[in-house]
Formats: sequence, C-alpha cells, structure tokens
Amino acid sequence: MYRCYACGKEIEQPGELCPFCRFPVISTLHGDPEEERQVREFAEEYRKANPEFFSEGLESSFSNEHTEKSDLSYLELKARYEQILKEQETERIRHENEVLTKKKRNKRTIGILAPVIVVLVFCLYWVISGHALFPWKQEDVTSDASNTADVSTEELTDTIENNSDGAESSADIASESDAEELADETELFSWEDYTFVIQDNGTAKIVGFSGEDDEIYIPEILGDEEVYRVTSIGETAFSDNDNMTKVTIPDGVTSIDNYAFRQIGYATLKSIELPNSLTELSDWLFQGCTLLSDINIPRSVTSIGEGSFAGCASLSEVIIPNDVASIGDHAFYGCESINDIIIPDGITEIGNYTFYGCKGLTSIDIPLNVTSIGAGAFQECDGIKEIDIPQGVITIGEHAFDSCENLTWVDTSKGIISVGSGAFRDCTSLESIEFWDGLTSIKDSVFYNCSNLTIVEIPESVISIGPFAFWECKNLTDISTLENITAIGDYAFYGCTSLTDISIPDCVTEIGDHTFALCRNLTVSVVEGSYAEKYCQEHGITYILNADSRIPATDQLNVEKLIDQYYEAKINGDADELNKIVDTDEPYNKADLADETQFISHYDNFRTYVIPGITDNNFVVYVKYDTFFNGINTGAPSLNCFIVIKAEDGYYIYNKEISGEFQSYLEQTEQSEIVMGLKAQVESELKDACDSNKDLYILISMLRDDKD
Repeated sequence: MYRCYACGKEIEQPGELCPFCRFPVISTLHGDPEEERQVREFAEEYRKANPEFFSEGLESSFSNEHTEKSDLSYLELKARYEQILKEQETERIRHENEVLTKKKRNKRTIGILAPVIVVLVFCLYWVISGHALFPWKQEDVTSDASNTADVSTEELTDTIENNSDGAESSADIASESDAEELADETELFSWEDYTFVIQDNGTAKIVGFSGEDDEIYIPEILGDEEVYRVTSIGETAFSDNDNMTKVTIPDGVTSIDNYAFRQIGYATLKSIELPNSLTELSDWLFQGCTLLSDINIPRSVTSIGEGSFAGCASLSEVIIPNDVASIGDHAFYGCESINDIIIPDGITEIGNYTFYGCKGLTSIDIPLNVTSIGAGAFQECDGIKEIDIPQGVITIGEHAFDSCENLTWVDTSKGIISVGSGAFRDCTSLESIEFWDGLTSIKDSVFYNCSNLTIVEIPESVISIGPFAFWECKNLTDISTLENITAIGDYAFYGCTSLTDISIPDCVTEIGDHTFALCRNLTVSVVEGSYAEKYCQEHGITYILNADSRIPATDQLNVEKLIDQYYEAKINGDADELNKIVDTDEPYNKADLADETQFISHYDNFRTYVIPGITDNNFVVYVKYDTFFNGINTGAPSLNCFIVIKAEDGYYIYNKEISGEFQSYLEQTEQSEIVMGLKAQVESELKDACDSNKDLYILISMLRDDKD
C-alpha cells in the first residue's frame, strides 16, 4: 500500500494521480531523504493551492465522483467540485429566501392587524369612559359600568400611544416588504422555458433554461405583451441541461458569459451555431462538451477565453479567425481529436496548457509574432513530429513539449533566453537539439528520459545544468564543451550509458550527487587540481587530465594514444610504424633511430597537454615525460611539442615546415601561461634530478655540449 502525501489516504498503486485528491503520488528515488522532503513541501503547497479538494464535507463526494467517473481530468474534477460548492451555496441562499419570505408574511400580517387592534382598544376605552358605543342606541350607564375596570386613564393612554406607534412601524415595515418583494419580482422574468433579466439598456439576458428539447433555437425576442431583444446569455445558463444536442444562437447576441454551456460529468451537446455578432468566447464556455465535434467560430470573435473548449474530446477541426489576438490558458486543453489548427498571426503568446493533450495534432505552425510559449502548451501532443520555433520566441515554459513522444526534430530560436523545467521531458523520439547564446541555464529535467537524444549543442552562455537535466538519455553520445559551466545538478547525466566523454572546465565549483551514476563508458576530462578532478577521485569516476577543457575527452584520449605509439616505435627503432603515424618530408630509417636513441633505455611518466589549434581538426600538443638513460636510475624530465592532425581515417603527427598563420599561432602558444609554466616546471625538475644523481648531471652536460 502507498500513502498520498497530500490527503494521507492509502492507495494500492502510486499511479500518476491520487484518486482522492488528484495529487501526483511520487515514489522517492532510492529513498532519498532530501527528495522526500521536497515532495512533502510540494504536497503542502498543493493543499494550500487547492483547498476545494480538502474542504469539509466534500471528501465523500469526491470519492464517489471518482468511482463513477474515474477518467475525468484534473481540471474537470476541479470544475465539478466548484459546481458542488456552488450548488451548496445555491441551497443556502434558497433556504435564506424561504426564511425571509416567512418574515415578510409575518410583517404583512402585523401590518394588517395593527390598525384593527388600535380600533378595538379605542372602543374599549370609549365604553369604559361612559360613552355609548353606538349613539343611536345610547342608554344610561349604570354605576357598575363606571367601576368595571381598575385601569387608570394614564395607563390606557400609554397603551394607546404605544400601540399607535407599533401600528405605524408595522405599516412602514409592510410597505418596505412589498417594495422588496416587488423588486424581487421584477428582477427575474420567465417566458416559456427561459428565465431572463432586463439589462440597463432594456435588452434581455438569458440566465436559465428549463426546457427538455434536444435541439434548442434561442429566440431573438422574449415576451408577449412586452418584448425584449436577447443580447446576452448569462453564466451557466445552459450548463445544467442534459438533453440538448444542438443549439442555435441568434444574431444580435453580443456576449455569452463564462460556463454558459459547460457540461461536466455528462455530455450531450454535439453542435452549436454562434452568431456573427459575438466578439469573444468567454472562459470555460464549452468545457467538458466531449461530444461537440464541429464549431464555426465567427469572424467577429477577437479573443478566446481560458478553457473555452477544455475537454472537448470530439472536436476535430477548429478554424480560428485571423482577428483573434488572444487565446487563453487551457483553451483547447484535452481536445484530443483536433488534427489541424492554424494559429492567427496576431497571437503574441501561447498560454499555459493551451493545447495540452491535443493528441491528434500532427504539426503546428507557430506565428512569427509569438514571443513566449507557456507551461505545458503542447504537453502530451503525441502526434507532433517537428517543431519550428520562430526567431521571436524568447521563453519556453515548463513542460511545454513534455511527453511529445513522436517529436524528432526541433529548430530552436536564436533569441531563446529561458527554457523551463521539463520542457522536453519524455520526448523519447527527439534525436538532437541546439541552443544559442543567450540561454543561461539548462534547467532541471529539461531532457529527462529523452532516450533517443544523441547530440546536444550547449552555448557558451550557459552557466548551470540542473538536476535530472539529461536523466536516462541512453543514446546521448556527444555534448558540446561546457566552457563556462559553474554548477551541475544531482542526477544530471544519470544513466547516460552511451556517453563516452565529457570535458569539465576548472570553473565548475559544484557537482551534485549521482551526477554521472550508471555512465559505465564515461571518461571525464578535467583540469589538474580542479574541483572536477577531486570529485572524480572521490566518486570513483574514470578521468584524464587535460590542459584545456575545450578539448573533448575523445580527442584527448586519441592524441594520448598516438603519442604512446610514437615513443614506443621510436625506442624500438620501428621506422615503418613511425612513417605511418608521422607526416614528414624525411622518412624515418632504422639507422637514424638507433643513433638517436643509443643512450636511452626507455621513456616513462607521460603527461600529454592538448591545446586547440587554429581549426577544429588540428591540435598543439605538449608532452612532458621522463627519459631514462642506460645505467642511470633517475629519469630526466623532458618536454616536447607536436602538431597533431585529426583526419577521417585517424590522428597523425605533422612534422613538416609550417609558416604563416599557424606559425604565428604556435609562437603565441609557446608564450601562453600554461606552456611557460610547463617549461619552468621541467627545468626545475631536471635541475633537482641532476643534483640528486651525479651521473645524470654529467650525461646531460655532455649532450648539451654536443648539441651546441
């Protein structure tokens, strides 16, 4: 059993979402405490951001709703429970209205009875005072009558005054009550199956419909004796109708409020005709209309609201008018049958989750005016194979192309400065991608599980690579030089089993946990004494030392192998081998080799420093090594320089005369800090070796004299 971090419910499988609160149940990696802490923090933020899922009294409703409609999306469930809350609020208002109605009736009764009571009290007072109640039947009043009551005149006067005040007050209340009731009565009107209100301009807004017809033709005018032209349709006006299959809206309707035709948990609406007078499609207008297959958006429409067609799973073709300047977030969320859509040129940004789950889309043309692509904008659009991101785009949101499983090629904009977390996550068919200068960070999980990705071009402007950035990119073989990188996050290259080399510059000061875990074939090229070298040592990662982090590890290894071949052939007098690997004007011969190495027993302790040449296919190579002479145990530190050429059939040493640009470049290289440092180091070590071994000192002095 698993337990949801958000609601605490036990569930059998972790799955994508918790069936009770829709929280993404995440199984922590390797039981990492830090990962679990992050998940718990996420769960707390989720509870705060979605209080409706944790409201008192909704838990059982949520569970039942899930049991009956387990295939509802997160947004549909959220909307459903917003509807439940709204129904609860409606029931509360209805109850309050009933109570208010009873009070009004009581007040009216008091208003009617109060004058009657006043008259009765006055008559009683008149009789007690000795007057005849009816003058035409006046009789003598006996003394008993005068003594009938012990009530004082003063008390009766007070009673009358009090009751008179009460009567006036009751009358006022009754008058106000009637006014309120009249106002209530004039606020809502009914005509046939329609409930409507009169707007300030004298036109009608439909706020409810009680009919059971499957085809609804909304009239242009409501009323009999007094008629009102219909210009608006109110919020949720038709959202409770579970019979309608077709709706025709007349010309003259200029606005339709949010949720007007929303259908959550049931779906009947198949087609709708919108009027040419309509200027915008409001928020969540047709949300959940899963049977709606055809719609013609009028050319008069200039904006499409948030979630207007969310969940319209049968909608196959949408033509967006050219004058539409804005499309809201989630506008076509879950429209999985749409196979073609043209975004107008006036659109400048594609909102969050606008085309999320549009699995039928096979291609998409992003207008040149677009500057940003929102979070999840094309997430789970399985059918898209290629994306051409125009030059105006500067930001790509989180998970923008997440799970586009058939996406193989992306042409990125040179202006992109930000790519959100998980932007290309689970794009399992993506083979290569190139970013340009301006991008400063490869954020977390950007290429998570892009298992077919082979080449990534990272610009020099990038200074950090986030956690899980290239997680399980099993076919990744080549990644450009990380020249200015300062930090590489946890699990960044985890499971990149085809990655054979990567160069880490000495400016890197932070490498996370498990960054190169399961990279079984990887050799890391590092600068001596750098943080990267220490990291490789501590984590048991194969590495080589490099003078320049711009040199790929593959080139470094091949050059080192070439140098080993050279010195081995030289000490063995193998002229044929040398002539294969050295391009020279004077071919080697055994006699010359024997003369050159007559005092040498072997070479050892090689350190190869590869420096970029003037083109990508050549290198300047300095080799530091020890020369051991016959009969002398102490090696003589030595330094040699080579020019190495990278050709189609391998690497070879160039030993011909050079001039011009290459000669100037070589002279500059000799004056560089690293070469000057190597020369000084060799001179110092040679002096120490000669001081420690007198025979070596004599031999070196003799060789120098012969050279002079």
